[in-house]
Amino acid sequence: MEKESNYIIQLLDKSSKKEVSMFLELLQSNFSKSTEYYRWKHNLDKEYEVEEYTFCIYDNKLCVATIQMIVNKIVISGKEWRFALLCDGATHKDYRRYGLFERMLNKCVSHSKIIDVSFVYSTGNEKSRRALMKLGYQDFFSTFKAQKRIRFGHNLLKPINIVNSIIYKIKGLKINGSKTSVKEIDLVDYHAFINSNKGKFDIYFDKSLSHLKWRLDKPEGEYTILGTYDEDQVLRAATVLQLSTSKIYIIDFLFTKGHSHHMNKLLQYIVDLAWRNKGVKHINVIRNNFDETKSVFNENGFNLSQHNIKTLLKYVGENKLFLDSDLKNMHYMRIDKNE
Repeated sequence: MEKESNYIIQLLDKSSKKEVSMFLELLQSNFSKSTEYYRWKHNLDKEYEVEEYTFCIYDNKLCVATIQMIVNKIVISGKEWRFALLCDGATHKDYRRYGLFERMLNKCVSHSKIIDVSFVYSTGNEKSRRALMKLGYQDFFSTFKAQKRIRFGHNLLKPINIVNSIIYKIKGLKINGSKTSVKEIDLVDYHAFINSNKGKFDIYFDKSLSHLKWRLDKPEGEYTILGTYDEDQVLRAATVLQLSTSKIYIIDFLFTKGHSHHMNKLLQYIVDLAWRNKGVKHINVIRNNFDETKSVFNENGFNLSQHNIKTLLKYVGENKLFLDSDLKNMHYMRIDKNE
């Protein structure tokens, strides 16, 4: 306990090459991402207007512990709340069991009170869950996964791949021929869609344009934003896709109340797109709650399963500010976290 108290928690000095170098070394020894990824994620080059705090503990020539806290906004029943997302918690292998991770978590809560954050949450891997629960974090919503296999690897099934590719290539040519149409849109259009429909989402993240730009400038993967327009050329649904060599990740989708059929149109287009791209084998979606959209995914042949890790949440104040049922239904997807 005495040794634990000797370590000082401080904000990462992004202007210090020495501190940044030690910090990156710790992350790379704990995780498998590239230096470019961590430079982007922690805004080390200060390119983006993002509210994030990276706390570190240094000992001699080592960064021995770190955690990142990203601040964002969520709107619940028309009221805006600031919240903090915890990620990149790492401890040097020679400094574990000193209670440093718990101290870092407590630092995030105390700092949240200073900057007017209402709650803190973490997707918490199995190693960190015990420490989070010990400090009063509660299990909230589970995430769900929707998956669709596009191609089959078995030799006997390969002719099906060829037939489907031809069918969807022909089908894709007709997809914009109906009263509704799917078009590629830019980030400004996507952000405008969110802002113009704030009253039509029960719960959603209030994503600023700068925050969206930061998220989509992630160095790994290419992004496409698609929108569905009705017969009056009004944007009714939008989705953000991340393309990898073998998968399409649907990392965000939004549609206004009563317009789930426009989301259905988007999913059909994404499936068509996957079949037309020979490298794609799967389409993946991760979302906290599929109640509202389950039928849309079922209609398009997606398999739904519950993710085994629940999201952990802690109120910063003493009293609860909203019902647990509100958060269980909130819109939460890959774009709303920093994985």
